[in-house]
Amino acid sequence: GQMASSSTRRCVITKICVRDLAKPRSFHVDEDKTTLVSDVSSILDDDSIDIVVEVMGGTSLARTVVLEALKRGKSVVTANKALIAEYLDEIHSAVEQSGNKDVKFGYEAAVAGGIPVISTLQHCYAGDIINEIGGIINGTTNYMLGKMAGGANYDEVLKEAQDLGFAETDPTADVEGHDVRAKIAILAK
Repeated sequence: GQMASSSTRRCVITKICVRDLAKPRSFHVDEDKTTLVSDVSSILDDDSIDIVVEVMGGTSLARTVVLEALKRGKSVVTANKALIAEYLDEIHSAVEQSGNKDVKFGYEAAVAGGIPVISTLQHCYAGDIINEIGGIINGTTNYMLGKMAGGANYDEVLKEAQDLGFAETDPTADVEGHDVRAKIAILAK
């Protein structure tokens, strides 16, 4: 999805919803501009907020928040692959039903990070029939398989990938193929 327009607007983060307000944070918040909240409705109900960035992950609460934000005329940005793969059609319908041409759903970063593959497929190849897409779909497994092809042990390579920040503490989505499945589903749409 595309969020950019020909004009540039200054973005101010006014609210960040967190699960636990008392939890120590590793980042500083300018309290004159940004408020930490624990109830997502304080974001959804705030008419001054026009873009919601979803980073909670999962599909149940994230789906509810995304759909409600769109219904209320707020654009949404997310890289939540599981959510997009499972509910993209419903989300696109919610954008259309908002009746507001300024409401957008941005999800370009869900596949291939900084490479604009989604917008390229949607806009540059809109009239073409694409039979195959090839590439490295998951960097973690690519790293691990490359090391293992050289004789490295799976458990050692997984630990190394986690230590380097390539793999999550719980690498299930990567090593069991859930991440790749979601990315392929997104690219296929």
